[in-house]
Amino acid sequence: MSIENKKYLGWGIVGTPAGRQQVGYGVDKQLNLAKTFDLAQEFGGCLIDPRQNDEPLYRLSYLAQNDISVIGVAEYRSIFEQGQTRAGTYFGAFIETVNFQVDDKTIPTLLSALAHLSFFQFENFIDPDKRAYTQSINGVEIQAPHEKLDEIAQGLTTLTPNYLTQTSQNGDVYIHCQKGEAEETLKLLLKTGVFYRYKQIFFSESQYISSQIQRKRVEQISFQQLQAITNGNQPWLKEISYLRSAIGKLQADKKQIETDKLNLQKNQAQMVAQELQEKEAQLQKVVSQYEQRAIHAEQQLQAMNTFTVLGQQIYGLYDEQKAKLEGIVLPQKKEQDQILEAISSIKNAVASLKMDVNRLNQPQTTENEEKHEDNTVLTWIFGIFSLILLLIFLGNLVWGMFISTDKTISEQDYKRYLELERQHPALIQEKDDLTRKVSELNKDKKRLESIEDKWNQCFKAEKKDKEKVCK
Repeated sequence: MSIENKKYLGWGIVGTPAGRQQVGYGVDKQLNLAKTFDLAQEFGGCLIDPRQNDEPLYRLSYLAQNDISVIGVAEYRSIFEQGQTRAGTYFGAFIETVNFQVDDKTIPTLLSALAHLSFFQFENFIDPDKRAYTQSINGVEIQAPHEKLDEIAQGLTTLTPNYLTQTSQNGDVYIHCQKGEAEETLKLLLKTGVFYRYKQIFFSESQYISSQIQRKRVEQISFQQLQAITNGNQPWLKEISYLRSAIGKLQADKKQIETDKLNLQKNQAQMVAQELQEKEAQLQKVVSQYEQRAIHAEQQLQAMNTFTVLGQQIYGLYDEQKAKLEGIVLPQKKEQDQILEAISSIKNAVASLKMDVNRLNQPQTTENEEKHEDNTVLTWIFGIFSLILLLIFLGNLVWGMFISTDKTISEQDYKRYLELERQHPALIQEKDDLTRKVSELNKDKKRLESIEDKWNQCFKAEKKDKEKVCK
């Protein structure tokens, strides 16, 4: 069986090997509804003795839970429990459809598949001679008629509409059938939707079961009555179907109108929101312009304040200088001429003083040059003696090395060495004398530079200060 068919079809077996047991397959593994197909003792006691052959008892039930609708069809046959001989025990099978129902054309296949499942249980778990269970059926694997189940699954159709305004299921009903009427009974029950009205609908072609049911307080009708009710109600059912179709169309139109209304409201809200956004953007633009103007005005105000402060500072300086100028008494024209004449006399005296200083400074400059020349000559002399001393030192160094390396020196070289040793103290003394003379010349030079500085100061000083500096 295909996986797709298992989504809508379930099957299994039920029985009483040692109490009620059941096992389900297909979609029933997820739904776990196999236990709902247990047969109550009230109806199990109506089954014939297992040692006698008889027609099965059929059951049609409808269950709605968790947004799913399940239609189940089961068959039951009489059998003894394992090691028991009491009445009311049974074995059977069930097939269930989810959110669909079996089509009229596949109802014979459905009843045949139920018989196949029941006889598989009879052949594998029941002693045919004792007509009693030999083992439990809990969790067993069964050989299902997959070809028939596939045919049923492929022929599933939509559920019959519920025409009844009363949706609650009240009690059970039994339908008495004659030979060959069980199949037609199931077709009528599925077609008319009577299963919405009752919790359980039982029917059988067994006269024994029918006679036993008549003693029960169970609602009962015959197949002919069911057929008559169906035919008599057919026009009304068609009218109800039309009205329900019209109601469904109106409900669909209402739903579409509500959807359009919501879309319109959504579009209007979007338009209003867009318009508000545009107005808000314009308002923000105007606000930004005014903010820029305010910033510009504030900048201009700050600039004006700066110029005002600067003007106040300038005006204050003007007032201060004006007060100072007003306190000064300007000299008369005659006094101004006398001041200018005195300034001219001072300038002439300064010029005469500069000439005298230049004349007096000329001999001193010559003397300084001579002193400088003397210093230069002494410097050369000092340099020559230093060079001589350096040569003597190098000669001694070479001589020492020569003596240390070669002991066979000539007598003439040895005398020359003694002569140099004798002259060495005199040269040192002469060097010290020259150093002393250079120091004295430097002192004379500093004294002459001091005299020159005084003459320069006399040259730059005013006539009235000249005598003070030169004294």
